[in-house]
Amino acid sequence: MFEKKTRSTPAKEINLALDRMKKNGCESKRQTMKKNKHTGSSFYDFLKEEDLYEEVTARGLKKSNIHELKQIVSSKRGMKSRIREALNNSPSMVERVFSDNPHIEYETLVRAGLSVGYAPVISWVPLDQLKKV
Repeated sequence: MFEKKTRSTPAKEINLALDRMKKNGCESKRQTMKKNKHTGSSFYDFLKEEDLYEEVTARGLKKSNIHELKQIVSSKRGMKSRIREALNNSPSMVERVFSDNPHIEYETLVRAGLSVGYAPVISWVPLDQLKKV
């Protein structure tokens, strides 16, 4: 006879598993699970220990601003030509602004944004309010 399979675990199998756990002296699933020996400190702590937190944060902020500016420019026509005029540079320089080049100066990025009518906003947050990863 054909038996329909379901995604949920049948009650019979759940009861069997619970009986086995009780037989082995475990009251809950948590007691049967082993602790992960590879669990350690957070990524935030690792960056702090390696003295990389400031550099990674600055690069991340810059990349985020580049990404936002890229979205603004791609949504409207003629924006790249305005940026080129504001920077007094060649089209290749404009392409470098929108590449993920971490070596572009923040001043150049700000001038590019201002030329299309957008300004960056940076806010400061207490460290204890940051979500630790």
